[in-house]
This record gives sequence, C-alpha cells and structure tokens, in this order.
Amino acid sequence: MLIQNADRAMYAAKDMGGSAFKFYNAELAASWQARTFIINELESALSRQELIVYYQPIISLSLNHALYAEALVRWNHPVRGMIPPSDFLPQAERMGLIDKIDDYVFKRVCDDLKQWTNSGRAVPHISINRSAHNFGGQRARLDWLAYLREVSIPSELITLEITESTLMQKQSESRMLLYRLRDADIKIAVDDFGTGYSSLSYLKEMDVDYLKIDRSFIHDIDQSEDDRAIVEAITEMAKRLDIMVIAEGVETAIQAEILKNIGCHALQGFFYSKPLSKSEFEVYLRSFENG
Repeated sequence: MLIQNADRAMYAAKDMGGSAFKFYNAELAASWQARTFIINELESALSRQELIVYYQPIISLSLNHALYAEALVRWNHPVRGMIPPSDFLPQAERMGLIDKIDDYVFKRVCDDLKQWTNSGRAVPHISINRSAHNFGGQRARLDWLAYLREVSIPSELITLEITESTLMQKQSESRMLLYRLRDADIKIAVDDFGTGYSSLSYLKEMDVDYLKIDRSFIHDIDQSEDDRAIVEAITEMAKRLDIMVIAEGVETAIQAEILKNIGCHALQGFFYSKPLSKSEFEVYLRSFENG
C-alpha cells in the first residue's frame, strides 16, 4: 500500500509538469478514485453511446455566413450524471481513446447535419476539435473524408480545429493533412491561439482559415492593456494574412464591445450562449430562421 500510494503521488507530481513533489493525502485519494472510475467506465461509455454532442454558437460579426457553432463532447453517465470534458478527456488521451472519441463526435455531427439538411432547416457551419494524438494517422484522415462522402454532407460545412502546438509538433504530417483537407474544402481553425509555440512561420506556410484567440487573453481585456494590445496585434496580423479571427470566452457586454471595436470577425462565449444540447440548438436554429 505504501509503494502504491507513493506511485500515485509520483504521477500526480508528473501531472503538475514535473520538477515538483506531491504528498499522498485524502484529496489525492479521492482524485485517484475518480480517475480510476473514469478509466474503468470510459471505453464502455462509447459503446453505450453515453457521450453526447453539445453545440456552442459562434456569433458572426462580419462573416458572410451567419450560423456557426463549435461541437463539444459531454459524458452523460447513467449514475453520476453529466461529467465535464476536463475530467475525462485527459484520461482518454492517456488511454489511447481520444481518436475514437474524435471519430464518434465527427460522425454524430455529420448525422445531425444530414438530419437538419433533410428537414429543410437552416444548416450551420460546425467546428470540430481534432486531438494531437496520432494527428497524422492515415486511418482517421481517410475515415473522416469517406464518411462525409457517405452521408453526402458538403465538406464546406465542416471546420477542423487544431491547436498551434499540434501544428508545430508534427509539422510535416500536419501540412500533408491540411493540404488534403483543404483540397476537400474543409476549413482549418487554429484553436487556443497565443498559448502555444511562439513561432509564427506556420501561418505563412500553412493555409489556415481562422485563428481562435484563447480565452486567457479575453478574460481581463477590459482591465488589462497588455491583453488588449495582444488581441489587437493578433487581429491586425490575421487581417493582413487574410485569416478570420474568433475570440473565445466572451462573458460580458464590455468584452464583446471591445472585441467588436478591435475588429474581431466572430465571438464565442457564455455572454451569447452556453453550449446547447441538440434539441436546444435546434430551438436556436428555429429562432434564427424566424428572425
């Protein structure tokens, strides 16, 4: 038991980024139990279809198309209820399940788009996150494009969100995948922009469509001149490169007004809408259709 608990404390220290120490205590024990629960339940949750897709609207300020949303995965456990993604996605990465979750979400989004198209409802553009794990793998790339053809969904309705660290870590693989996706008319968004590598050379080399400014620069933009300067610089640079800018984590009217004045093309956050279940998002679509 002593060795086991010491081992758990070691992994907790590693999760803090290394060069740290961690005592095994009641808090860590509870955290480990929760982690063990997720590890034991997550794979079967996929087969039981307990993972569900929520949609958070992205409000366009100057883009031609008015309906945008980001697809977000949630886990609705039959006993514990809704489990936030921050609790299970890191474990999915460690367990090697993240690709299966990405594929699951992608297919669910395509199925929803197909249903909305067949019903004659306004069809939104949907952003889908793609994990860095096995980003350059042939299987996931071919599966996604093949499924789009199978369900007859226009690829221009899909935006693939990847982090800038993914682009830098696997640059040659990323470039090949991005070119293939662009050839299929899928849009590319760089998520959490500003928090990864400092090199901007990939913006010149890789033809991306959107930069999503990380919420950490938005949270205090009404109080921090530094944050405002960073957002202004990113927006101006993106405009010169003909890249659209989306600000994430907009929570107040003041933030929204500042970002509009700076010239961001679109805003996303709780000020406009929380992530919505499919049925809630369909109500949102109907309200848009009705003006």
